[in-house]
Amino acid sequence: MSRTEEEIDRDYKALVDSANTIELAMGELKNKTIEEKKDIVKRNYEHIETVLKKYENFFKTDWGSRDLTNINKAVTDGKAYVE
Repeated sequence: MSRTEEEIDRDYKALVDSANTIELAMGELKNKTIEEKKDIVKRNYEHIETVLKKYENFFKTDWGSRDLTNINKAVTDGKAYVE
């Protein structure tokens, strides 16, 4: 199962968007309750995990030079925030 560059770019952008949403929910969102923020964070880190799991067999080559460091950090931080 290989993906085109466009598909990889689309999936990577979705991961980055979810990571950014996690960071936003944990920090700057002022119009949400803590439970609403936790729900937002959980949904987004679960999305990241789902996408990464789906393509884990291609992790080293399929993502190319795209950096997943901040994405993985968002998952770790998000899980800590929700607990």
